[in-house]
Amino acid sequence: MDKRHYADFFTVPESYKANMTREAINETPETWLDFLPHTKYIEFLKTLIQIVNGGSKSIWLTGNYGTGKSNAALVTQKLFMDDEGRVREWFIQQKKTLLDDSVLLNNLIACRSEGTLVVYDYNASGIGPNEDFLVRLERGIVAALNDNNLTVPAKANLDEIIQRLSREDKHFFAVRDSIQGELAYLNSDITTVEQLVAELKKVRKNTDAPTGLIGDVQKVLHKDNIYLDISVPTFRKWILEILFANRLKRIVYIFDEFSEFIDQCQQVKDIGR
Repeated sequence: MDKRHYADFFTVPESYKANMTREAINETPETWLDFLPHTKYIEFLKTLIQIVNGGSKSIWLTGNYGTGKSNAALVTQKLFMDDEGRVREWFIQQKKTLLDDSVLLNNLIACRSEGTLVVYDYNASGIGPNEDFLVRLERGIVAALNDNNLTVPAKANLDEIIQRLSREDKHFFAVRDSIQGELAYLNSDITTVEQLVAELKKVRKNTDAPTGLIGDVQKVLHKDNIYLDISVPTFRKWILEILFANRLKRIVYIFDEFSEFIDQCQQVKDIGR
């Protein structure tokens, strides 16, 4: 009996990545189109769409190491956020696998058209269960908003921002100058913390100062990798402001490699018993 080999049935392209990453999937706009879905992934995608339309608040995609979970997570973000033409092209390419599921495609397009921001984040190692987690979510959302040229509203904790400005002082303005072209309100006429704080307090009093000034201040802090702690009520309010400012209906947060966060929280819970 002749021996048969995998090569007799299919070939692996030279560009194949054993471990898909955000950088790898963005090598070209078409890279993700090579993703071949299987039945379990289609079930996951259908369930996710049900969830964003008002079902449960979370869904878990599990599997052994090397089974393609990261690739699936990254492709899921692409299906919601990439050019609609490429999304339709992918569905055409996968007709046999998807059983020519036009209902799934239509439901996906409907979610996109309603306004859905999908955030992809990776590796929850070392994140604490309280403020650390909120700050991490904020970073992921800010990055996704910037990647899609959307508005990043300022958080409500102005006092904390002012305190941080006093600590940063001249360094803050050095960073500001390095990204001046990205700022709409924080111009070079403001050269001291005192001036800036005075303008920020005008925002609090609802005077003529632009509310976007706080957003510019945070953009400078973010550039220096400074994300201020936030509370749950402040975070919820900020999310609502994001939805309103960008005419979005929802934000979907995909967290890849999240199990270590759950394990760590469980350990903390066990210790507290």
